[in-house]
Formats: sequence, structure tokens, C-alpha cells
Amino acid sequence: MNDFTDIRHLAPEQLDRLHAAARRRAEDLRREAIDDFWRGSNALLSNTMTRARRSAERLSARLTRHAHLRSASCES
Repeated sequence: MNDFTDIRHLAPEQLDRLHAAARRRAEDLRREAIDDFWRGSNALLSNTMTRARRSAERLSARLTRHAHLRSASCES
């Protein structure tokens, strides 16, 4: 069975086995694709959360510094 495109000569049992093998392969490929998708999504979300956290920390530091400078200028 070298030519997979010509299945007319196969017996029904052979077709069933070929179909079952194709379904198993499709399930494996689908599972791999889903795993790859979530692995990429998790990495993207993790990077986004890290950047957002760093931005929030910088903003907090600036606000603290600003409040400190304002209170120092009011005391003078």
C-alpha cells in the first residue's frame, strides 16, 4: 500500500484500520496544537503581567517621590 491516495482496492477492514489510525493521528496533532497554543498564551500573559507590574511599581515610586517633594515644599 504505497499509494495512500488510492484506497479503492482496500477491503472494508483495511479501510476501518486506516480510518482509526488517521483519527488517532488527528487527535495527537490536535492535542499538540492545543498544548502549543496554551504554552504560547501563558508566556504572553506572563510577559504582559511582568511589564504591567513593573509599570505599576515605577508609577508608585514616582507618586511617592512627588508626594514627598510636595510636602517638603509646603514645609519651607
